[in-house]
Amino acid sequence: MLGAKIFVNGAAVSTQLFLNTGNRIVFGTTHVFRFNNPTEAVMLREKRSSMYATLETESIASEHVDWYYAQKEIFENQGCTLKQMNTKVSHLEEQLKKDKEDAERALAKQRELYETKLQEAIDNSMNMSHMSSSSSSEHSQYLVLLGEFSTKCFQLFRNVQESDF
Repeated sequence: MLGAKIFVNGAAVSTQLFLNTGNRIVFGTTHVFRFNNPTEAVMLREKRSSMYATLETESIASEHVDWYYAQKEIFENQGCTLKQMNTKVSHLEEQLKKDKEDAERALAKQRELYETKLQEAIDNSMNMSHMSSSSSSEHSQYLVLLGEFSTKCFQLFRNVQESDF
């Protein structure tokens, strides 16, 4: 598949290659397989029994090969040590924490602005209801109800804000 991440023994694969028994194959970032050719495995066992096995074959066969081993192998083949990866992860975690704090400050500032504008709207509607006392009684009742509704909305908003933070 074009563009897919495929690694063999930690090295990225871009062309066809011949697999040997014991090769570690990684598809993407989560699927790790160990290739086994039964015919080749029989030959390796025969070599091992007659003491002609290479150190690499013996060391890989004796190691516990799992997902972590495969990821470490990929990092090392890309010239990146585990220490460097941990440093990068720590840096990204610090950046994420800073970004979260910045977002929280911006949200608090936006909330404060919203509350100020809402309070101004409530105050204006209350002032208008007092000023319009000489107007029709229906209009005055509407403004009083609007002021009460705005006040209840503001209180509800504050309660929701306090429960979320």
